[in-house]
Amino acid sequence: MSSELSTGEKRFVFDLEGCDPDFILWVKKTNKKDVVQDRLFVLTKYRIYSIKRNKVGGKKQVQRESHLYNLVEIRTDDIDRVVLKFTTFSIDMTGANIGITIPKLLINAFHRISFTFSNEALPNLLILPPERTAPEVDEIDPGQSHGFFEVYRAQCNYYDTPVNQDLIDYLEETVSKGSRVFNLDDFAGIDRNSEGAVNLTPVLAALRHNTFFDTFVCHNKTRKEIPLLLADVFHHNRTLVRVDLSGIESDDGWVQLGDALKENQTNQLVSLNCSDNRVSDKGMNSLANAIRSFNRPFLEFIASNVDLQSKGASVFFRTLQSNYSSSGAIVHLDVSRNDLEKIGSESLHDWIILLNTSIPTPRKPLVHINLEETQLDTTKVTMALKQGQLESLEYINLSGNKFTPEAVANLCSIIAKCDSLAQIKLSKCSITGDQVNNILNACTSGVQVHDRTLDLSNNNLEQKGALSFAQTIKSSSNIAHLNLANNSFRKKGLTFIVQALEENSTLQSIDLSTNFKSSSKAEPIVDHIARTVHHHVSIKKLVLAGSVSKGFYLGKELLPLAKSLINDCKLVELDISGNNMGDDICRELFESLKKNTCLKTLHLDNNNLGLAGFQAMKRTFTTNRTLIDIPVPTADITKILNSNSKDKKQINDKIGEILADVQTCLSNNKNGIAYTDIPSTTKTTVAISSVSTPNFRASTYHNSSSNNLGNSDDTYNRGASTHNLSYSSPSPSTYAPPPPLPDVYANHHYHQQQQYQQPPPPPPPQETYDYSQQQQYDYSQQQQQYDYSQQTDQQQYDYQAQDYQEGATTNDYDQQYQQQDYSQQQQYDEQQQQQQQQQYDDQQQQYDDQQQYDDENRMPPPPEY
Repeated sequence: MSSELSTGEKRFVFDLEGCDPDFILWVKKTNKKDVVQDRLFVLTKYRIYSIKRNKVGGKKQVQRESHLYNLVEIRTDDIDRVVLKFTTFSIDMTGANIGITIPKLLINAFHRISFTFSNEALPNLLILPPERTAPEVDEIDPGQSHGFFEVYRAQCNYYDTPVNQDLIDYLEETVSKGSRVFNLDDFAGIDRNSEGAVNLTPVLAALRHNTFFDTFVCHNKTRKEIPLLLADVFHHNRTLVRVDLSGIESDDGWVQLGDALKENQTNQLVSLNCSDNRVSDKGMNSLANAIRSFNRPFLEFIASNVDLQSKGASVFFRTLQSNYSSSGAIVHLDVSRNDLEKIGSESLHDWIILLNTSIPTPRKPLVHINLEETQLDTTKVTMALKQGQLESLEYINLSGNKFTPEAVANLCSIIAKCDSLAQIKLSKCSITGDQVNNILNACTSGVQVHDRTLDLSNNNLEQKGALSFAQTIKSSSNIAHLNLANNSFRKKGLTFIVQALEENSTLQSIDLSTNFKSSSKAEPIVDHIARTVHHHVSIKKLVLAGSVSKGFYLGKELLPLAKSLINDCKLVELDISGNNMGDDICRELFESLKKNTCLKTLHLDNNNLGLAGFQAMKRTFTTNRTLIDIPVPTADITKILNSNSKDKKQINDKIGEILADVQTCLSNNKNGIAYTDIPSTTKTTVAISSVSTPNFRASTYHNSSSNNLGNSDDTYNRGASTHNLSYSSPSPSTYAPPPPLPDVYANHHYHQQQQYQQPPPPPPPQETYDYSQQQQYDYSQQQQQYDYSQQTDQQQYDYQAQDYQEGATTNDYDQQYQQQDYSQQQQYDEQQQQQQQQQYDDQQQQYDDQQQYDDENRMPPPPEY
């Protein structure tokens, strides 16, 4: 008892962990030689100490010490005796009533740090004789996270590592929002090389038995140990259903992860993303064996670029064939950027064919298949897809594989039969113009599919190919988004396509990027494209991106398109990035956008913009009320700063002020706030990193994906900057968690049988833009405005040249337009106010007339009796 301790002994016990223990008691301990000795039994929050009485204060003070997690068994056969068995030693103690006191203390101490632990992970409690009453366990609220944070602190003590309070704060915020996604990407300490980097061993140890989090996400390349740590987690975990480890570039732990999933048949994993890791054939084989062992469906396997070779692919798909109750339920399969070749293609063919014979339901589960750049035997695999009766297929990507005529014919049959096939990716497939014509006809004549995207980019179709399928575009009624980028059409081939677009009435977006060689005098065809888009009844997105490095860009030949935007059309997204257009065309573009009321998203990076171009961007918001998204022109900013080494700080501050003002205007447009010319008080610092990439402060800018109407992963845009001038507040997350499982998962017959797959429900969460009807595009009126604007623009250029000769600065150039912009704004506001007042008067008069009518026709009250 503590009252029997001397002052020095009390100090010694306090110094064990720097705090008072939870319990202290002198007991008798019997050693292996049956010698009875005095021992001081000390229980702290996480540990147990056994100290010799005559050694207190000496060099060998603590005889035994262990963490509560090492406690294997508590056995008592008498109220005055208890035996504690740990993983490496045992303690046999006697004392008055310790057979009652110590078991209760230990059971409750363990309970406080073992929320949701399985019975196998709890210490065994053996009380003899059986008539004795078992100790009561105190009720403790585990909190929203099902006790994760307390278990994490205990694991930190077990592994002798400091508790990372920043991680706790970060996850507490996640849990408070009701999210069950354990996403480490947004946590500052996830990078091993960062200051205050977190030790992941106790973090993942706390997930072993946790029943709250159902998704684990990490993409950090410095954390290559995660697959091995997750293997330990899955020896126990019964709640995680999704794991996303793409891009950590790890080559270790995948075999162990597969073995753990196979061993723990109570795990609930249904979705695994291991893309961009060196999983290799052995790791894939281990994961396939795990899937084969499941007595439940496995739904999503994403393994793009995992160093899977042809023989390993053959073994992988042969293994999956041995248990269709699990692998036959796969909804999303991605083995792109691996070497399947002929051997792997044959095994994939057999697995797909067996889907038709092994699954009795008429609609097969597979809805998404990605086989991009796999050196595929396209004839064999497309034949399997055709025979597999995969009517539910929604996404197919066969890009980067050479197509044969037989493969094209098989694909056309698939397209014609599938009633949900909305994404068809056929980039770099060496298909001809006639084959494109057949594919377009299959889309048109087949089952109607909503919002279909067809990617035919990078097929080098040239003018001959364009002539072959251009006529089919006129009648294509089952394609919403068409990507024809980088096909070497040149001016003549594009003329055929644009003429066909004039008679099409269903396309919503068209991508004609990198089809114009520089200095090709393409201004007439650009003007033709601009007029066609304005006439078109449904096109909302136009992509004319260029590539300066490849010599395919438009430059000043973009002028007709820039000027055409002064008139409204249905276009809401425009991408003209990479065209090297310069400040002059940029000014024309933003002058036109002052009057445009449709365009919402504009991409224009890598266009050789200078300060004058950024100033023009800012001025457009004096009257523009619809633009809400402009990705930051990072390449142009880098070029400006690198070309002005002497005045870099001054230019840096100036660009920062402009971007801050543009950010404010985008936010105002999104929220419907009227424009006010308030000088910017926020200076955004633009810093150049070692790789010359601008890094904007998070307080002003953040990563955000734009609202793409069509293909979001076009080839021309791969690797482009994702920094956006966004209308929303800074996002705390740059990673989008995996989407909810499709409805087909919930409707699957396996899922109806296996109710235990559903993890405990999460805690309750804390608590359009409407396109106006457009006027018909009048070409004659537009031509008059175009001619008049040319005269006006020439005068403005003359004035500008004169100002520059007199030494006018960029700020002087802004002031030339300020008075005109304010007068336009004032006139616009007065018109709006008059319209609102007239509308209010009309409504009030209508209300008064109705009241008068009601008073005149109101029935008299019933007579009183």
